[in-house]
Amino acid sequence: MINNVNLYSVQPHYFRLDNRKQAESQTYTPVQTSLYKTKGLNVSFGSLIKGQDFIEEECIRMLRKVRENRYRKFAEDDIKEIITELHSAPKPSEKQNILQEVLEVENEDNGSKPDKKMIKQLVHLIAGRPEAERFAILEFAENELKYTTEPLTAFNNIPRKKQDKLVKILNKINNINEPGLFKSDKARIETIDSLYDLFRVPVYAEEDLRHVSQTQADTYKLEQLHLLRDDVKFFQKDKYYSDDKTKSKVTSTAYQIYNYFLENVI
Repeated sequence: MINNVNLYSVQPHYFRLDNRKQAESQTYTPVQTSLYKTKGLNVSFGSLIKGQDFIEEECIRMLRKVRENRYRKFAEDDIKEIITELHSAPKPSEKQNILQEVLEVENEDNGSKPDKKMIKQLVHLIAGRPEAERFAILEFAENELKYTTEPLTAFNNIPRKKQDKLVKILNKINNINEPGLFKSDKARIETIDSLYDLFRVPVYAEEDLRHVSQTQADTYKLEQLHLLRDDVKFFQKDKYYSDDKTKSKVTSTAYQIYNYFLENVI
């Protein structure tokens, strides 16, 4: 049988705050850590960003869900930078699509994803462009992620006017990247990879020439020009094309890269 228990049989004891004992080394400090820190991210109170509209709020939610090694990939400051770049989208309704396109970029060989630096650069590069140019840059980004140590960094540092010219070349490369234009899928992949390698010559030249003397620069330009010319000849002799029309498209694109180097680097 359970006996009734008097919950008030024990009288509480009250102490004055001044009379509490405290060790000499003991201190009291207010809690200043955000709950987000337990999720792998240190976010100070009151710093969570808000979107200007429903679409931006959706973009923010998408970015907060992205994980890397079990933790959030993007801090609130990173998200703010990305959302700011999305303001240049041709239409507000395209912001979410642009972000989704960027987040889907990966190395097709091993499934690895870009780091947040590359993602920021990619959003910066494509946000204000029409769809065809966006996809051309995204395809190049995947190739950069696959073959380079600092993907998109050199291209991102090029002035906008020159970027616009280079994006037109990327668009041509992307239009050639069709299975039916080559004798085999292997031939297509090798040809497109070779065109991207050729494309990187003027892109990397912009960065390389900033760090050499005038004499070294002249030698460098001449060497790269010979390299480009030899590569154009290679594309003219390539037998992987399904027909002469495809050969003409590839050769024309290679010449366009060569001419860009002459006009904008030399």
